[in-house]
Amino acid sequence: MSTGVDTTKPTTFSAIFKHISPPTAVDNCLYCHLIHPKLKNLVITRGGFVEIYNVKSSASGETRFNWVYGTSVYENIADIVTVRFTGDLLDSLLLSFPEAKVAVMNFNPVTFELRTLSLHNYEFEKP
Repeated sequence: MSTGVDTTKPTTFSAIFKHISPPTAVDNCLYCHLIHPKLKNLVITRGGFVEIYNVKSSASGETRFNWVYGTSVYENIADIVTVRFTGDLLDSLLLSFPEAKVAVMNFNPVTFELRTLSLHNYEFEKP
């Protein structure tokens, strides 16, 4: 059974590793305007995987989810939220990781992949 995630394609926030079996349980999910300003996307995280789906509603009221993109990141994702920066038409993702790390990512329509805008580490040494 294929998940549609290309684990062989590293992102700018990944290292060389191999998943034996991708996680099956969804850890986090949210709706946002990640790919198009007028179309909602469902973003889910499963362990260290991020997947993006288009949400399609039919005239009969049936809702379908079409897989758009999936990738893996270096660590398991602790939480995910959306943010829209001033002047942007699309949302960006804030992904938090264990050890007080946060990544800001958005979807690049030219390369059709998530790109890392910035990485932050909020660990402080105690005096």
